[in-house]
Amino acid sequence: MDKFIDIEQYNGLINNAKKEYKPVVTNCYIYSSEIEKYIRQGRFLYEKHVGGLLIYIDEVTYYRAYYYWNLDYSLEIGKKDKCVAVTHIYNGGKSEKLIQMEGKLLKAGFHMGDLMDYMQAERYLYKKNLEMYLPMAERIFHDAGLEVKVPTIEMIHQIRNCQAQMETIPYYEIPYMSDEEMYRAGQEGKMTCVINKEGKVCAVWAILFPNSTHGWVGILREYRKFSGIAIIQRKDPLLYAEKNNLNMTTAISEANEQSMKFHIRLGYRPTGRHIEFWVREESH
Repeated sequence: MDKFIDIEQYNGLINNAKKEYKPVVTNCYIYSSEIEKYIRQGRFLYEKHVGGLLIYIDEVTYYRAYYYWNLDYSLEIGKKDKCVAVTHIYNGGKSEKLIQMEGKLLKAGFHMGDLMDYMQAERYLYKKNLEMYLPMAERIFHDAGLEVKVPTIEMIHQIRNCQAQMETIPYYEIPYMSDEEMYRAGQEGKMTCVINKEGKVCAVWAILFPNSTHGWVGILREYRKFSGIAIIQRKDPLLYAEKNNLNMTTAISEANEQSMKFHIRLGYRPTGRHIEFWVREESH
């Protein structure tokens, strides 16, 4: 793998792949501001192959992979030093081309790791439903000695430890954030933590994408019995949505029936859009 030097090189390699291997299929939809950030951080990589172009984001614990590929060629993804995850986003049913690409991923050693449904709620309905649960949730929360905090630089190590222990969210679904990005996300209302009486981080909420409330909520196993945490942490995305005039959006694993029911009670409904994670774990 080679590192991208600048966004001009990125655009040039994509254009060349499209021209040389026309027609190509792709799963690559990355904000230009994000591309510039990845290049600046040295986390944006590529491989040129007979058949197309592979692009990787080094997420520290795994590689997030994208492709521009001609379906007449077999998919060649060489052995890496950590897990590789490919995401497919689609509306309704799968296209024939997507099914063909998934067949190539299977042959390359991948398996489907998770299937998620995109969901959306009108902000006023979400707020109305949330407010019904808040009084009891706040009592449970405060009786347990829990408190919501904006991340400080000193808390970041704890946040990373908390992420590593989250069993309900696969690690390949959480993009890497630098220390500075975590701190800035907190200052911008995009990330909060729950701490216990001893100051230990036991839950985290964070937004994943620009101009969206779509994010993740992780609660350590021993604190899931405090149902108030799940409710209290839903206040923060609402505040962010109201400040930025956004609707409420999220993605829930189809395997997590409890979370699906919980979000439906808050007013979320499926949009018909899905995201699949195809994963290849590397053995050492």
